[in-house]
Amino acid sequence: MNEVDFDKAEIYAKDSLIAGLDANEQLALLHAELLVKRRFGHKASTSTVIGVRVDPRSDIKVCGDTAKILDVLMVPTPWKLIEPTKGEFRFQEMDRWMAFAAQTKRPIVAGPLLRFDKNTLPPWMEPAKKDFSMCVDRAYTFMEHVVQRYSGVVTMWNLGSGLHSNEHFEFTDEQMMDLTRRASVLTRQSRPGARTLIELTELFCDHVSSRPGALTPWQYLERLSQEGIHFDAVGIQMCFGGATGGTAMRDLMQISAVLDRFLAFDCKVMVSAFGVPSRQVDPKNGWWRNPWSEQVQSVWASRFVTIALSKPFIETVVWERLIDEGEDATGLLFENGKVKSVFAKLIAIRKRLRKPLGGQQHIGAAADDETRAGAPAVE
Repeated sequence: MNEVDFDKAEIYAKDSLIAGLDANEQLALLHAELLVKRRFGHKASTSTVIGVRVDPRSDIKVCGDTAKILDVLMVPTPWKLIEPTKGEFRFQEMDRWMAFAAQTKRPIVAGPLLRFDKNTLPPWMEPAKKDFSMCVDRAYTFMEHVVQRYSGVVTMWNLGSGLHSNEHFEFTDEQMMDLTRRASVLTRQSRPGARTLIELTELFCDHVSSRPGALTPWQYLERLSQEGIHFDAVGIQMCFGGATGGTAMRDLMQISAVLDRFLAFDCKVMVSAFGVPSRQVDPKNGWWRNPWSEQVQSVWASRFVTIALSKPFIETVVWERLIDEGEDATGLLFENGKVKSVFAKLIAIRKRLRKPLGGQQHIGAAADDETRAGAPAVE
């Protein structure tokens, strides 16, 4: 159709894009539902399907009861929090959460031990930005203190997050390998059989063209394989709609496609952080179907889990934040401790997966996008 009225033509073009995007997502979700049905039709999931990442500074009295309901607890080890002044270590906040996590008898993923972004690094690390030898010495000392303190309770160590991205410190690929190798050797020496993961960020590779020396996640994984550096799993961050870089919104087909790239690598994958906000934070990073709200957050979470668990190499997905803080609205709880609907949604999914799906017919309603949240979710 040729439309001579440019205003109408623009409207038709936008409507066409919306219809195409909707069909795109419906196709991705229908395919994922079929794969989930095949994967869990005759066997239940593992006992570690849904986890959450906790901020060590959070008040256990406010959010601890919610955290212990989930399967896996991921406890970050922020360098700035633990060693605010060079050589002076403060483990009070970490000790509280580690003791709590150990009491719940949930698997604990601790780390990342190495993360070189502005929000994680203490100010006294800035001089090491141009001195790799100094950077290595200080990083190793920090890792050594953390690993020695918690090696008895941690189930899996997150060796490093975003080391390939050169977000703040700029490393060559050889330096990335050196740092990763040191973290891997240290954790394995601390306790025989210690399990480790490497965390990848910015899977859509927006960062590569603007950061000198940065590698794509796939280049980084390939280098790790070539160097023979040991790790047990790959962690991936898939957070959208936030106020930070690398969180621009993607549709479900794009998400599914980027996850499929891991089929080329013989490794287990954990979604170590996924989430979207429950209110509008930064419009420049977009939203999904409608501006962010508690309901949109809940429905998106169900869709994402369906996509992720349709991949045979993914067994665990970890929500990005336990409780809201300041401008960050991605938590399972509001800042006052009130539970959001997304928490009930994730618990419902876990309940469905605790038993084989069998002949359940929920998958068939693929066209009803208003009421359906994707098998195995419960509405």
